[in-house]
Amino acid sequence: GLHRVGKKSVERRVYESVRSQWPTEEDVLAALKRHLFEVDEEVERIARHVAVMPEVADATPLLLSLMGSSGSGKSSAVAALTTLVGDEYVLHVSGEAMQVEDYPTDVTGAPAGTRGYDDDKSVYALMRKLAKRGVRAKRGVMLVVDEFCKMGDASVTAFMRVLDSGVVGGKGDDLRVPYMLIVLIGNYGEVV
Repeated sequence: GLHRVGKKSVERRVYESVRSQWPTEEDVLAALKRHLFEVDEEVERIARHVAVMPEVADATPLLLSLMGSSGSGKSSAVAALTTLVGDEYVLHVSGEAMQVEDYPTDVTGAPAGTRGYDDDKSVYALMRKLAKRGVRAKRGVMLVVDEFCKMGDASVTAFMRVLDSGVVGGKGDDLRVPYMLIVLIGNYGEVV
C-alpha cells in the first residue's frame, strides 16, 4: 500500500533540516567576536536574535535591524553572518537602488507587460529566487538590505507586506518565504 505523509510530518522534517543547518547562537557569537570588539552586549543580542530564526520564522521572515554610525561594524557583522549562512543562501541589495521611480514594480511584482515583469535581475525576482533556493534545499536564507533608510516609499510598503504576510506575490504565483532572516542596515541620522 501507499504510505501517506502528513503535512505536519513534512513541515517537521523541513524545520529539522533548517534548524540543523542554521548557525547556532554559539557559532554566531564566535564569528561576530572575531570581527567586533568592545561591543559584547550588542554582539550577544545579535547572536541570540539570529539563532532563533528557525524557531520563529516558519510563517513570516524574522527582521534584524543594524543601525550605527559609519565604521561601527555593521558591514563586518553582515560579512560574518554571510559566511555562516553560506553565500549561495544570502542576497545583498541596496536600499538606495530601490528609490528609482519605476523600481517599485520590480519589488512588488510588476503586472504583465510592464518593466520588471520578466526581468530576472530585479531585486524582486532575486528575492523570489533566494526564497525558492532555500525552500528546495530546506535551508534558511538571509536577505540583506543595505542603506534601507534610502528605500522609496513603494519599496518600503512592499517589504512591509512581505514581513506581515510572509508571502512574495506576483506573476500569479505567490511564494511563501519561510525561514528567512531580513537584515536591514542603516546609518544613524538617516530618516526612515
